[in-house]
Amino acid sequence: MMMMMICSVVSVLFPPLYPHILAVTTNSILVNWTNPEANFESIRIFCEGHQGALNDSLTIPYGSDTEALCNGLTPGGLYLVRLSTIPLIGDIDPAESVIEGVITGML
Repeated sequence: MMMMMICSVVSVLFPPLYPHILAVTTNSILVNWTNPEANFESIRIFCEGHQGALNDSLTIPYGSDTEALCNGLTPGGLYLVRLSTIPLIGDIDPAESVIEGVITGML
């Protein structure tokens, strides 16, 4: 009698760790994070302004930098910065970290 085992591997993707703001100017936000200990394709950064309007988005490949500059922001604007870990495998949901209430410098 032959036995057959079926295994299922469940992968969990962790979000970027310890996201924080390094610098704020009148039109930009410099954000930094620590990469999770997992393989992933890239980190996607979204800088959203008032009422969810997307002002800037960046993609940082795995293994490269752990900081990014969101540009083209409005002076004195309130922004939400979202960092998402993009998986290598398409059937795993991205994992997300959020920095809320970042205000750019005034003119």
